[in-house]
Amino acid sequence: MSASIHSTVGIARARRPVVPGPAILALAGSVVATLACAGASAQTDPGAAPSYRFKRIDIDPQQETVLLQSGKSGAILGLDLTTTSATCDLLQGALQTPIADPAGIATSCQGMNAAGTIVGYYETAQNVAVGFVYAGGSYADFVPPNGMTGLVPTAISDGGAIAGYYYDAEQGAHAFVSEGATFKTFSLPGITNLFPVGLNDRGVMTIQAFDTGGAVHAYLKAGARIIELAVPGSVETVIERINNRNQAVGTYFDAAGGQHGFAYDAVKAAYYTIDVPGAAATALDGIDDTQALVGDYRATAGGPRQGMKGYGSLP
Repeated sequence: MSASIHSTVGIARARRPVVPGPAILALAGSVVATLACAGASAQTDPGAAPSYRFKRIDIDPQQETVLLQSGKSGAILGLDLTTTSATCDLLQGALQTPIADPAGIATSCQGMNAAGTIVGYYETAQNVAVGFVYAGGSYADFVPPNGMTGLVPTAISDGGAIAGYYYDAEQGAHAFVSEGATFKTFSLPGITNLFPVGLNDRGVMTIQAFDTGGAVHAYLKAGARIIELAVPGSVETVIERINNRNQAVGTYFDAAGGQHGFAYDAVKAAYYTIDVPGAAATALDGIDDTQALVGDYRATAGGPRQGMKGYGSLP
């Protein structure tokens, strides 16, 4: 399988990390600063707007940072970006642990559950992508119960179910879910590429997809039911991860080119815009069961991406 893996459209997410250095580093080089205490705006369902305060968290203050997911005890999975690559890091209090599968020449982290188990893929010297699972300091190749190869795990639930994608002979991406002895694949009519990005303990999945014309679509899949997500007034909606309360986050772009974070509450069928106050652009990547958010923002247009965590709640 080719190692040219997807990038999330619109956010220019780097998906080809280089191998980091030492296994555990003190987080002395990171920057943690409180940004603001402010409310979010614009929801499509009546009720008070969500209120969040944001804290800036940079893995390396000399580079760009994207935070992907948070877990128990404050653990955060993030990416340290350069102009050409990205490295994975697990932040746990004052410790920063680079995630680099020793079997590969580059490692890309894709998802993490509340217990801190990480899934993703590494690239071999032969330019082949191999899925991995990282838990308790150990790496293992991802092998589903049917032994199928060429799978890229991108999301893991707290219960250990894993979702991801694989390519067919025509290089179309199809989705899969692996849980215990059960392995299922699925596709959508008219969609050439499916990329699961989030999975919760209820089996609800968030999916980013492309149709035959190349247009971007965001979906929420619950059993046989599939809902297309599109923030009202947006020209493009990018969905990311989902918590066990069926609340998902992502990023949307408006007609003026503005980039905004949003949350979607599937129970209320409500969208909420959530932006870092004063920022030129906001992207949301993860939401945990306490409704804490992680992602990144740009303080000025075209400025560097800076990691952030948001503390608050949805209505």
